Amino acid sequence: MRTIDDRAGRHDERVWVWFRLLLRFALGATMVGYGAFKVIPVQMPEPSLLRLLTPFGDLSPMGVLWAAMGAARPYQMFAGAVEMLGGALLFLPRTTLLGAIIGLGSAIQVLALNLSYDVPVKLFSFHMVLVSLLLIAPDAPRLIRVLFGQPTGPSTKPPLAPGPRGWRVALTAQLASGVFIIGMNLYSAQQAFYSDATIGFGLWALDSWPVHA
Repeated sequence: MRTIDDRAGRHDERVWVWFRLLLRFALGATMVGYGAFKVIPVQMPEPSLLRLLTPFGDLSPMGVLWAAMGAARPYQMFAGAVEMLGGALLFLPRTTLLGAIIGLGSAIQVLALNLSYDVPVKLFSFHMVLVSLLLIAPDAPRLIRVLFGQPTGPSTKPPLAPGPRGWRVALTAQLASGVFIIGMNLYSAQQAFYSDATIGFGLWALDSWPVHA
């Protein structure tokens, strides 16, 4: 009976390890994606002249937020860098806790802004908060002991793959996947940033210079 219980316990641990990996990469990829499009200011562009001439009362709450974030480009880039940092740390097992803590703070801010300015992704940002809490939960007792100055041992979570060789292969695969996700998002954001090659004149925009025969 004990053997069956031990096997069931090990099975549950393996399931949790793989489920935690899924949560890590889902949250990490999401944070890196949003962060890349803020570091390269695409998500919230600078307010156009038409937006600036619009009476404040005619703007939606979301329009006010987008205009404010677009006008404060350094802050938008800083917020994106924080999101990217938290997301990147989630791609490695040993930095997952720090990444989840950064992700939790970032997700709470995003949720507060979405609720305050009626941005229609409230439930999605709430899910980001929940996933961050799920990733932090196993290490919460150790964190509390550290905050109160009590000694704590190393993490006892089982590795993703057994043996030193399996551990190295799993670590390399996670690192390569994380680098790929970060690179692809930065590339997509850069392409989107430079794709708008219009030339503005007042309230008008030309796709290209006029060509005379």
